Amino acid sequence: MDFHTELKKGNTELRQTWRKQSQTAPVASSSVCRKCGKSPFHRWKDCPARDAECRKCHRRGHFSAVCRLKQMHEVSEEAQQDSIFLGEVRGNNAGWHSDIKLNGEVVSFKLDTGAAVTAIPSRLYSFSIDGPLLSTNKKLYGPSNKILPVVGQLVIKLETKDKRAIQSVFVIDSLARPLLGLPAIEALQLIERVSELEDPGEVFKNKFPKVFSGLGRIECDYKIPNALTTPRCVPIPLLARVEEELGRMEEIGAVSKIESPTDWCAGMVVVPKANGDIRICVDMTNLNEALCRERHMLPSVEQSLAQLDGSQVFTKLDARSGFWQIPLSSETRALTTFITLFGRYCFNVLRFGIASGPEHFQRRMSQLLDGLSGVIVHADDVLVCGRDRAEHDVRLTAVLTRLQETGLTLNEKCTFAQSEVLFLGHEISAAGIEPDPEKISAITDMAIPQNVAEIRTFLGMATYVGKFLPQFSDTTKPLRDLLAKENDWSWGHMQQVAFDKIKGDLASPRVLAQYRPQAKTKVSADASSFGLGAVLTQMQDNMEWRSIA
Repeated sequence: MDFHTELKKGNTELRQTWRKQSQTAPVASSSVCRKCGKSPFHRWKDCPARDAECRKCHRRGHFSAVCRLKQMHEVSEEAQQDSIFLGEVRGNNAGWHSDIKLNGEVVSFKLDTGAAVTAIPSRLYSFSIDGPLLSTNKKLYGPSNKILPVVGQLVIKLETKDKRAIQSVFVIDSLARPLLGLPAIEALQLIERVSELEDPGEVFKNKFPKVFSGLGRIECDYKIPNALTTPRCVPIPLLARVEEELGRMEEIGAVSKIESPTDWCAGMVVVPKANGDIRICVDMTNLNEALCRERHMLPSVEQSLAQLDGSQVFTKLDARSGFWQIPLSSETRALTTFITLFGRYCFNVLRFGIASGPEHFQRRMSQLLDGLSGVIVHADDVLVCGRDRAEHDVRLTAVLTRLQETGLTLNEKCTFAQSEVLFLGHEISAAGIEPDPEKISAITDMAIPQNVAEIRTFLGMATYVGKFLPQFSDTTKPLRDLLAKENDWSWGHMQQVAFDKIKGDLASPRVLAQYRPQAKTKVSADASSFGLGAVLTQMQDNMEWRSIA
């Protein structure tokens, strides 16, 4: 397994471990309410646990008997418990794997730090593993709280290249693949416990005090009148899904039910997704007018791409629900109150739609990764780059270490150690910078504009990639003339020629070289009565001049 694959799968495993340790065993029957544990099933508004506070997690909305905050069972030779949790029974092949010898037989195990025991399928024991099968009275439960068919138990020697351990291994009929549980993982030292490492938390807190001090805040100008609204209508077929999604958001701590009066209350908007799910949106228009923004501006695309400096290996990281990883202070949460048909809620985390959200998130991310080389931060997108694989890997390790130690998690869609990557609407590689093919297709597929609004849309899209086109200012003049208020709309031969030329040039756009601060640079400029053009070129290693802007 190469370095970047280990990093990606390792982070996935850490997130899976967190989820497993924070999940609960579901109730025994779908007819039982998962909030109060009572039967028969009833609507949320009639649930006796609706306003109750759990004695385990101290969150409102469920009884402690069905609380999802469970600690993983610990297993030892003298353990008296008769029920044990097994992290996975079936699933895909993704995960972190390791080859382990069982009595000399090499077996590929999936490492599952959420599993309290090590287990193998019965077919593997029958065909490959030698050793007496002992009876056991322990009950093993899978993720669905279903009792697993345990055939027996082995006491067997596990070996890696440099470690050995005697462990109990359970043999299960329905197991899809061998699973190595946490006790065996620790015994073989395949994954180090965070508690056993030097705690870097205080180091980073001292180095980045603004990142770690306090919670996120939304500053408001209270001279602007507050705004309240009534619940917006939701299509009847979506009501059940809306209630379910609000419950999910409450369970993960993103929102909380609110009963006390608030000065601000926005309307909820439900947006269906292509896969049938829904997205809960909130119209923050009125609140945004009263926000006091900190004005920490996002860097321009050109500023971000100028930091590539001859890089050839790239990793693109994307923060999971980026804004939601910044908690809000208690006094700020009330400002985000929104009303639904099921009551009022407020956000516990920074949400999308807050006008000051992007600049606040950019500042926090920039401070978090400050001082690391080869790192480009653009909101929740982070690009790590290096001139070769070794430099890239060192930089990526530093970034992931800092993210992990500060608690920020990433999406599965991160791409690691690529020779080319799509970033900020551009394809980036060792060869240079090109426009995103999808953006090119969107322009070349546009129909002939029929009015000023459509020509403005076309020019806006074309200008975004205009740096890749020669004589762009001259070419677009006939089209720009149509935007003048004193000119009547008239699509003629000159406009059609310009329109077709832009599309034709985009069919094979120029590849711009990466900007290198130390390279010899030349500016060439020209002007006419209706346009000004310039090109920035740099001397490459092969002594060839190439355009960079």
